[in-house]
Amino acid sequence: MLNKFLRLLRDSADLERAIIITILAGIIIAAVLVIEGKEENFSSLYIYPDSYTNYPVNDTISFTYGVKSYEKERTGYDFEVFIDDQPVDKKHFEINPGDTHEENETLKLPYIELPAKVNLVLKSPSNTYAVHYWLLRPQDTLLPAETPVVAPAAPAAPAIPAVTPAETPVTPAVTSVTPGVTPVMTPVITPSSAITPAGTVVSDPTSIPVLIDSRRGFMPEKVSIRAGDSVKWVNYDIGESEFTLTSKEDLFTVVLKEGKRFEYQFNTPGTYTFSIKEKPRIKGVVRVE
Repeated sequence: MLNKFLRLLRDSADLERAIIITILAGIIIAAVLVIEGKEENFSSLYIYPDSYTNYPVNDTISFTYGVKSYEKERTGYDFEVFIDDQPVDKKHFEINPGDTHEENETLKLPYIELPAKVNLVLKSPSNTYAVHYWLLRPQDTLLPAETPVVAPAAPAAPAIPAVTPAETPVTPAVTSVTPGVTPVMTPVITPSSAITPAGTVVSDPTSIPVLIDSRRGFMPEKVSIRAGDSVKWVNYDIGESEFTLTSKEDLFTVVLKEGKRFEYQFNTPGTYTFSIKEKPRIKGVVRVE
């Protein structure tokens, strides 16, 4: 009886070991499958930073982009270029595993309001990739709006000789001469009745763009405009963040997705504060005169 009982215990222990070994084997197989599953096909899409400018040149834009394939087999790609959601170019090409496709693009700029986003989209059979940069108006700068824009200096007006009324006798200048000494002539300066300014101050444009970036905040932070002018906020964030633009004076609350803009006309003089609800530290001021 005792021997039978010991044999049952031994058989039971063998069964438990078998179950444990089976479970461990299952775990190892599952882990291998997971690791292999993570080795999915992918590619990379990029723009050379020094190949483009944020300002159009003669209504054209130019940039160099590249695609690096990390796929397991030869892959076909559909490549598209959008400017503010308007398609401007489309092409198809194929790349072998490990190869790189680079190409320069020069495109005619369509009729579109700036600032605008140039968006490059690459589609493979398994993934979609996108990179972008921004086009700004030539007059847009990151300086405070209070900085005046000065026009080039106007050519100097020809000198107009002074006219002496006929009834006023003119006394000739008398210079005393001392023997052996060279006479020194003292010039007579005639004051001018009018002065031509060196430049003309150009008033602010009727619509001031303000770019929003989660790292640098509002650009510019302070804007000075006249009553009746407007301010245009543009979500310029490269991280594709969504912002809620609010006014401290409850003039507006608007959600701006990445690349979108909102324009508001200020008709009453005063000082107005605007901010980003999700990032309270990002604040700006509009002064209306």
